[in-house]
Formats: sequence, structure tokens, C-alpha cells
Amino acid sequence: MLRLPTISTRLTFTVGYEKPLPNFRMIERHYFKGRLIKSFDFHFGFCIPGSRNSWEAIYDVPPMEEELINDIIANPYETNSDSFFFIEDELVIHNKAKYRYIRTN
Repeated sequence: MLRLPTISTRLTFTVGYEKPLPNFRMIERHYFKGRLIKSFDFHFGFCIPGSRNSWEAIYDVPPMEEELINDIIANPYETNSDSFFFIEDELVIHNKAKYRYIRTN
């Protein structure tokens, strides 16, 4: 996965019945040992109240040096991400994740 030039992702979410979600946006940042290695900015636009939404994207991943890939594999859980969800530029959710990559043949 660390060497893939593109990644596909799918996000499914439901909007409550009271208010729409104008200008819904997600910023995702990936770090290794505290250093930013990838950053993505996704705009969902307007989501109507009471709706179930699926968003799918295929996006380019910046290439990484082989030395960095080997270091990431050798140091499990030193790679993490922060996902920030905004409505009208106001932060509403902050999700954190840690990753463990393994070598495959």
C-alpha cells in the first residue's frame, strides 16, 4: 500500500434531520514519527437534512522514498493520521488513527 500511486476510499455518513450540512469538508493528515508525510483536502459540498450519503474518491498519493517506506514498516504504530471534519469552516469532528504496515511479497 505504501508504494501505490493511487488510493480509493469510500465514506458513508448520515445527516441529521434538523439542519443541512453546508460546505462539509474533511482534511486528513498523515504523520510518521511526528513528520507530515501526506495531506489531503476533500470538499463534500452541501448535504441535505435526513440524507444518507456515500462519497467515493480515487486520488493520487505522493510517492515516498524507499528508505522512508522501510522505516515505516520497521516502526509499527509510529505512523498516524488526523482527520478533521468541518462544517462552514468550524471543526465538528477530529478523528485520530494509528497504523501498522507489514511487508508483503
